[in-house]
Amino acid sequence: FMTEYKSKKKVDVSSLSNLTLGPNWETHSVKKLNPARSSSEKKSRVPIKKKSKPEFKTLFDISITYDQSEITNIKDKIRKYGIAYSVEEIASTIISTKDRLSFKIEQSNKESFKEILFGNKIFHTKSGAIDYIVRNGSDSVFTISKNEEEKPNGDFQTISRCPQTKDLLPPKNCHHFDNCVFQHMFEHNITVGYENYINKLIPIDDIELINIWKNTPIKRFVYEFTSKFDTGRGRKYESVKSLINEIDRSFAKFVTEKKRIVISGRETDNLDNVIKEHIKDFYNRNHKWKKDIFFNVLINLKKSGFHIFNYGDKKFKFANPIKPRKFNDSELSKNCINIVKVIRKKKIISKKEILEYNYTETLKKDIILCEIKWMLKEGYLRQFKDGQISINE
Repeated sequence: FMTEYKSKKKVDVSSLSNLTLGPNWETHSVKKLNPARSSSEKKSRVPIKKKSKPEFKTLFDISITYDQSEITNIKDKIRKYGIAYSVEEIASTIISTKDRLSFKIEQSNKESFKEILFGNKIFHTKSGAIDYIVRNGSDSVFTISKNEEEKPNGDFQTISRCPQTKDLLPPKNCHHFDNCVFQHMFEHNITVGYENYINKLIPIDDIELINIWKNTPIKRFVYEFTSKFDTGRGRKYESVKSLINEIDRSFAKFVTEKKRIVISGRETDNLDNVIKEHIKDFYNRNHKWKKDIFFNVLINLKKSGFHIFNYGDKKFKFANPIKPRKFNDSELSKNCINIVKVIRKKKIISKKEILEYNYTETLKKDIILCEIKWMLKEGYLRQFKDGQISINE
């Protein structure tokens, strides 16, 4: 038993469930010292106007709390080792990484979020959800089969060229123009809006290039919904555009709509980029939620039976898993009473100092360690993470 007790290392709360304690939430820049200026230079110095940061337009109402499993895990570890920790340190451990947090989000305009029924992606707009379905739904939502190919038929003076891929495309007056452009955007994952894209197409009047395009068969595809997402029309769609229109008409078949989403920090990659940017901005700019979490953790620890006490010159709040117990000499051995007298002399003392103290009676280190452990467990003493020990008052 004594060998086991001696071999136990001091436990740092940063080891609790791979948690890192004591992060600096604000990064304070170091001010550079300017060389001394003469009085004439100071007078002639033109005041510099501070540039005001543009306000971030808030599209969402966001609140942040923490995953309850995190605080439960920390409490279990603290109880196991019986060590007092700063409440601020515990709260900082939780909020030090986004993965331990939980986000509640609503749209300011009260619109619903759209959660895709495959892949669990969440979008704040209908158009964003439809775009994702079209770009990522092949096989799971719809199948694609190749249709017959045919060469362009007509006398064309100009054609178009994609500014990104440099591929040749039909001119705007071609019957297949819309279908070909939508298909090209789909195949090459071009995400700009359709109208913006066609306005950026490069007109080509080179006869040689026009002839190359005219001799290249136009690819045509047929789209059909899988049985799980069948809209009930039993139709096949010969263009991406007609497929998009059908998804728009039967939108409820492909998504679940929610007025509010609650998502853990581990799952924020499932959100569209606009939501993620707003979460990042709120996380970095708004500091009130960190204070709220501190008081939430404090209340949680109190309700869980932890003894909360103020300690140190600045009266920081600490949490001890063991409540203090009043001293009763009749309950303590003579060895315990001698050890307590040593601790009272210094108020806070290291275990090493207790072991090396020159007692009037010879006390073996094994006995001292055993008595300290018993008094910590019973609530007469308390121990901090740095190994310091004090009376548990």
